[in-house]
Amino acid sequence: MERIQLRTDEVRGVRVARLEGELDKLAVETARARLDPLVAAGKLIVDLDGVTFIDSAGLHALFGLSRMAAPQGGGIALVVSDTSPTARVIGLVHLGDVVPVCASVDEAVAVLQVSRSEDEG
Repeated sequence: MERIQLRTDEVRGVRVARLEGELDKLAVETARARLDPLVAAGKLIVDLDGVTFIDSAGLHALFGLSRMAAPQGGGIALVVSDTSPTARVIGLVHLGDVVPVCASVDEAVAVLQVSRSEDEG
């Protein structure tokens, strides 16, 4: 069984990648191989509520996704509820300074739709 599971769906026209499991150095390559094409395709929400553990390699991967999204003209937002085991770590490294970190998928969709309308305007 893979350490990290990823399933995708769409919410109000924005793709959502839902991760479950451990996002650590053993799972990062698998996660990035699936997430990179999604970021390259446009707006993406990465839902981390199912992530039970994240290490520095996982955090580095998330920072990398944010850097990748900027030149593509897309954008990403992360979803991490306050009760998620990864919420404190994401706050400690100030990931929210480079990518929107939202408490719910609905909030992340709203953030990305606002940035889409600003890009078009």
